[in-house]
Amino acid sequence: MEERSVLVEESTRRMVAGLEAMARKEWSRALGHFENAVILRERLPWRSDPESAWMLAAAWINRGDVLQRLGQPELLPEAVLSFDRCIEAMGHVPLERNPAFVERLVLAWISQGVAHSDLGETGGATEAFSEAEKIIRGKEEEMTAELRFLEAMLRTNRAKCFTAASRPLEAWEDIRLAIRILRNFGTSPAVVTAAIKARCIQCRALALLLEEPGGSERVGDWIAEATDSVEEALALVRFSGHQDEWVADLVRYGARIYQVCQPHFLGEFLAEWLTGNGPLADHPALAPILADEEAAAGASERETSTAQLGVERPRSHHGATAQRPVRPSRTMS
Repeated sequence: MEERSVLVEESTRRMVAGLEAMARKEWSRALGHFENAVILRERLPWRSDPESAWMLAAAWINRGDVLQRLGQPELLPEAVLSFDRCIEAMGHVPLERNPAFVERLVLAWISQGVAHSDLGETGGATEAFSEAEKIIRGKEEEMTAELRFLEAMLRTNRAKCFTAASRPLEAWEDIRLAIRILRNFGTSPAVVTAAIKARCIQCRALALLLEEPGGSERVGDWIAEATDSVEEALALVRFSGHQDEWVADLVRYGARIYQVCQPHFLGEFLAEWLTGNGPLADHPALAPILADEEAAAGASERETSTAQLGVERPRSHHGATAQRPVRPSRTMS
C-alpha cells in the first residue's frame, strides 16, 4: 500500500508538471513528464484495479497528444502506440460507472483516428473513427454535453480525413452534421475554434466537389448552406479575434465557392474579410487572394456592385444556444 501511495503521488506530480508545460507550449518538456508518469503508473496493478487503469490511460493519452502537437511526422507512429495503450488500459475500466470514462475512451479513438489520418492511413483512421461512433451511438439515451461535443469532433476530423483522401461527398455529409451539433453550444474558445475549423472543412469539401466534372450542377442547395457557414465563421472571427491558418484557408475556399457559384458576390466577400476593418486585413498570406481578385475583376467589372444588381449577399441567421463548456483533450487523473 505504501508503494502504491508513492507511485500515485509521484506520477500525479509528473502529470501536473506535464500539463503546466503544455499550457506554456513546451511540448518536449511535457512529453518527458508524461513518459515518466507512464513508467510509474505501469507499476500499478492496472489490469485488476480500475482506478489504476484510469490513471494509466490518462498518462498514455496525454503522451499521444503531445507527440501529435510536436508536429514531427516521424513521431506519429509513437502517438498511435500511445492511443493504443490508452484504449487497452480503458478496457479495464467499467464504463457504466461514470460518463467521464466513456468520454475518455471516445477521445482516445478519435485521437487514434487523427494520428492515422496524419500518417495518410485512411483505412486505419476510418476504423478508429467508427469505433468512436459505435460508442457514441450506444449512449444516445444518456448523452452528455461533452459526449455530444466529441461527436462533433469525430465528424469534423473524419471529414478532414475524407477531404485529404479526395472523398468530398462523404466529407460533406459528416461536416454538415458536425456544424449542426456545434450550433447548440456557446462561444467558449474551444467551441469557437472547433466551429471555425468545421466551416473551413465544409468549404474545402464543397470546393473539391466543384472541381469534379459537373460539380456545379451536383451541389444544388449546398451552395447556400456553405455560404451561410462562411458568414457564420466571419461573425465568429470578429467576435473572438481568432486567427490561424484555418481562418486563412476558410477565406481561400470560400472565395473559390463564390467565384464559381456566385461571382457577383466575390468582391464583397473578400473586401469584408481582407480590407479596411476586416478581421484579416493585415494577414500577409491572404494579400495575394485579394490582389488576384482585383486583377481578374478589372475596373469596369468592379463598377457593377451588388446593389446595382438588385441583390444582397445572403446572411446567416443561425443562433447559438449556450451550454456548459466542454472538457479539454488534456487529462489530469
